[in-house]
Amino acid sequence: MTECIPQDPDLENLLNKPGKIFLDIGAGVGRISLRACQIYQNLKVVALEPAKIPFNLARENIEAACLTNRIDLRNIALEFLVETNFFDAVWFPHIFFSEEIFRTSLIKILNSLKPQGILLTNALP
Repeated sequence: MTECIPQDPDLENLLNKPGKIFLDIGAGVGRISLRACQIYQNLKVVALEPAKIPFNLARENIEAACLTNRIDLRNIALEFLVETNFFDAVWFPHIFFSEEIFRTSLIKILNSLKPQGILLTNALP
């Protein structure tokens, strides 16, 4: 998915279908959520950003892009996510999380994914 998320044929085949939902953990200013919606015209996104300043910037960016109907921006941390068996793909930038939070978060993330869902993460350079 361009420069934000690696291009992958399985991901593209999955997210190009109607009704698919993507979880953006640690959305920051909304860059990945916005780009996902630009590429996948039917995709809905749930974006989690617990920090107030990036959350406010993400809200402004989403409003400016006229994507409030497709991006559900939440000012919460991952531990407060309640959905299970819900997301088709999840972006989890694990390098920004401590090892302890990573381990507990991974269980929650895997439970939130639908069967055959895709977990995307980043690699260290």
